[in-house]
Amino acid sequence: MNRLELRNEVRRRIAESSGVASYSSDTDINAYLNEGNRDMCLKGRVYERTLSTSILNGFAAYNLPLDFLFMRSIANPLGVSLDPIEPGGVGRVFIVPGKPTYYFASHYPLTLTTRVNDTIYSEGTLLIPSTPNGYMYEVMVTGMVGSVEPTWPTVNGQPLTDNNATLICRELSVTGYNFTLIDTPTTAGGGVGTYVIIYFALGSGLYDDTISPDFPEDKHHILVTFATFRHFVKMKDLVRAQAHYADYAAALGLQMPGQQQGGQQ
Repeated sequence: MNRLELRNEVRRRIAESSGVASYSSDTDINAYLNEGNRDMCLKGRVYERTLSTSILNGFAAYNLPLDFLFMRSIANPLGVSLDPIEPGGVGRVFIVPGKPTYYFASHYPLTLTTRVNDTIYSEGTLLIPSTPNGYMYEVMVTGMVGSVEPTWPTVNGQPLTDNNATLICRELSVTGYNFTLIDTPTTAGGGVGTYVIIYFALGSGLYDDTISPDFPEDKHHILVTFATFRHFVKMKDLVRAQAHYADYAAALGLQMPGQQQGGQQ
């Protein structure tokens, strides 16, 4: 479902046909959907992405995309999955041709640059507005920004044009992720080639009625449940809000606040 279809389904669940005289306007429901989209990715790990990356001689560490949340698996060019380890730990060694045999993931600091008018910024630069708004903006196409600041979007993944530079809105962060290969490729040996990484990602937000969530459609109904929960919170109808949140948590396999393993309170 796209954003319009999701919003209509929320209205159906709350027995309303429009935002007129409603506790929740269309803008409100759009915000609930984006809040739920983020929550489902962070807590439920509903969005998986696959990245193919080239491993080169002599390079041990590789940066991961900004939407990276958690590593699921890495397979070497032979299709063998590598064991993850903590930095300094010891992983199981595969007796197969080629290197490396295992890896660990860690943080690295991101460099954030305050945007200055009439300045050329290169692809990959992370800009923040002169008045911070809780988001950062990745330069996707190198170019000179304008003589005045643009209207900054505040939905993750939403693009914008700033003079002849193209930017995209990102969740604000001061750290990125990379992975480091142990027993790294050398000029003499194996390990080089294409590695396949599967990771849990933060999906782009819904900034237009034609856009659908990145995660599979069979989980879209869970997003509707979250938005319905948020509507009843705004109504201060906490009984119905709690019931919808319980359905949401159960669908994602999450514990309710205060719930312990085995359902014990």
